[in-house]
Amino acid sequence: MANKVDGRTTDTKKRILREAKRMYLKGGYAGISLQELATRLEISKPALFHHYKSKQELFYEILLDIAEGNRLVIHSAIQQGRDSRSRLHHILLTMRHQPFFDPMKFLNEEMDELNEEQRRDVWQTFYESLQGPITQVLEEGIMTGELRPHNTRVGEMAFVNLLMLLPSPGSPISRVMAQVDENEEEYIEELLRLFVDGLRN
Repeated sequence: MANKVDGRTTDTKKRILREAKRMYLKGGYAGISLQELATRLEISKPALFHHYKSKQELFYEILLDIAEGNRLVIHSAIQQGRDSRSRLHHILLTMRHQPFFDPMKFLNEEMDELNEEQRRDVWQTFYESLQGPITQVLEEGIMTGELRPHNTRVGEMAFVNLLMLLPSPGSPISRVMAQVDENEEEYIEELLRLFVDGLRN
């Protein structure tokens, strides 16, 4: 019997996180309404607080979940590539399916919603799931001679900015591309070409 209760508890917690993440990606931190979240999931607010003690704790878990999603798709993308260019290409192709996350909005408007320890955890987790693997691909490209020697920290930041230009779900770029009837594959290839050419010349 205890196993069933634990199973239901785990399932409810996952449902809360999944729905809260949808709310966050659509409307940011301000878009997470605990009352609306409880209503959508047909649970009471006390049941919600049983799993997440505060909106801050829920927000923290949302960010970690986003980072984990990035880690999984980037790891898979890197495994598919045979050299640094194709690995970067696969990262762009897979990240276009990840929901749009605006790091500038987070930095300027939402980071203060976390306590200091949570901020450190979020930064570390995002680095390990996103920036770290990109830096590794760039460093390998330098070692093989495919890319010219450069400050890989700067290169990684430039590539992360490319990710903000992907037509991912919820991205403003998707609306722009719909208006100009841009070919998505050609658009992504052009982003990569501009980036890699800069590291080759």
